[in-house]
Amino acid sequence: MASSAIRQYPSAANRILIAEMDSIAQRARYDTKDHHVATTELSGMLRIGRLVSEHILLTDAMVLDGSYFMRLGPEGVIRELGATEAQFPLTITGHYSSLREGLEVRLANADFVWSLENFRQGHEAPSSITNTWQQWLDYVERGIVRYEQQNGQFILPAGARYPLKHAGADQLQATLDQTTGRGAAFATIHEALQEESERARIRNWWNIRYLDGISRVTGADWLSFEPTDEPSKQTGENEHIRLPKRLRAWAESNGSATVSLAWDQTVKQRATLHRKKSHTALRALTFSAMQVSQAPTRTGVLMDATLKVLIALAVITAEIIGLQVTNTIPFLSASALTILVLSTFPFGSLSTLLSNLKPDRHSLLLLSRHKADH
Repeated sequence: MASSAIRQYPSAANRILIAEMDSIAQRARYDTKDHHVATTELSGMLRIGRLVSEHILLTDAMVLDGSYFMRLGPEGVIRELGATEAQFPLTITGHYSSLREGLEVRLANADFVWSLENFRQGHEAPSSITNTWQQWLDYVERGIVRYEQQNGQFILPAGARYPLKHAGADQLQATLDQTTGRGAAFATIHEALQEESERARIRNWWNIRYLDGISRVTGADWLSFEPTDEPSKQTGENEHIRLPKRLRAWAESNGSATVSLAWDQTVKQRATLHRKKSHTALRALTFSAMQVSQAPTRTGVLMDATLKVLIALAVITAEIIGLQVTNTIPFLSASALTILVLSTFPFGSLSTLLSNLKPDRHSLLLLSRHKADH
């Protein structure tokens, strides 16, 4: 895409688009999981997105039609992220001049299919929904949450052909390649295919490309925790990195205050990640974040002390039975040396370091090499 087709955003930084924040994906998560579990998982994804980037990019549909964002509202999201109104890390983007216009257009569009529970087009929205819409509108209009209009030409990125076997497969592929609106694409898929399972697969395939296109026109990085497909890979354009396996559990299990402190203390590591774009830089960022939550607990202290005592006893026993483990340091006994070494050995930090070496095969982080000049 030519650079003239991309809106030039101010220099604030790195931004990241999270695939699982798509409104359809949010609804599917709440439909298939306990609601508390679904909220915890999505909050963890947002926390990781903020950790690896400066800002989280959301489309207006993700917010206005998203089960998570409509359940929590802006105040709830602030709490989950450990953020403040003065430092709200969300940026909302849309095709319209304002978030309010985006909502009004969707409400007036009889063909728009809402993902929200308890609301269907053509019916009056319940007060719980309209009140939360108003909260998001207020946060945007007060300048707490930033809204950016996508003025550039949106182009659906080239992608692999989806394996279709019916007679109209080529025509459907050609039509979807030229369709840039999700409502129109889904309507086309619904009319062309009979089996709902096949429709769902094609919708997911098209939606991945759609989100990829948004990330390109807005100059955003891409993050997915459960990719069924990957955004298009053009040579030299993106660096593909897997997240450390333990990072997601860390983000879901720690409190907002810990996550906030981890973000504050990883400024340098975050900058290095976007400068070097490597697994090593990501592991350094993850290690620094996890170390914030390594405060000693009663169980941890007991286990650490027990381990050190057992190793010390083993070395002392070896000395007693005649193994000269300290013959090169005659002025220091084996027991004293052992106690000295073990009392300062960072077992907890080493455990965190080693755990970050194992990648999460179900995640995918794409750091763009040719981003828009923000």
